[in-house]
Amino acid sequence: ASVQGFVHANLAVTHMYTFRSKPGDGPDTMLPQMHQEARRAINKAQRECTIERSTDLDRFIRLHRGSYGTGTHVDYETLKRIFTAALARDQIEIVFARSSASTDSAAMILIWDSTTLYTWLLARDRVQNHVGASSLLTFEAMKTAHRLGRIIDLDGYVTPAVGSFLAKFGLQPVVRPYVNGSSRVWQALRCVTGIVRPARRDRHFRVA
Repeated sequence: ASVQGFVHANLAVTHMYTFRSKPGDGPDTMLPQMHQEARRAINKAQRECTIERSTDLDRFIRLHRGSYGTGTHVDYETLKRIFTAALARDQIEIVFARSSASTDSAAMILIWDSTTLYTWLLARDRVQNHVGASSLLTFEAMKTAHRLGRIIDLDGYVTPAVGSFLAKFGLQPVVRPYVNGSSRVWQALRCVTGIVRPARRDRHFRVA
């Protein structure tokens, strides 16, 4: 999609990144391409966790609230509306990983369109914090994408730590334009903050 219209509307467009599979890739071809740490985490979690597929959004939200508390940026009412709309089109499901019979260790919402499956939202139990559960859910997402005849998109990242984690799955890095708009009040506050507490000097580069 073109971002030219957003630029003309005076919105900021920056390049972020995501990771995607190629058409025809399946779990059997993607697994050998992963970093050995990711493969070990998946193998360990497969021995210790049980996978459940569900559309129980309330169950996911309980786990997500426990993961992020009041620090979450997710609007749960908006999430419910999007989830309901996608469920009516049979384009969404939740994958849960359980390391015990009574507690969810992690969960991931998968959502897809006609070509691509996205690993949309992730929640983890901070008490159990099972090492490898998130990797196992990502591998399960790969299997789901292959079953549905879609490529998989790991839905991007905003921190280097998450980017390093996702890179271990061996998928192709792809540029994803990120559009950001802000009010004039916010822009003014940012300018004042930059003057009072200059964290860095802004630099602008043109890359061919």
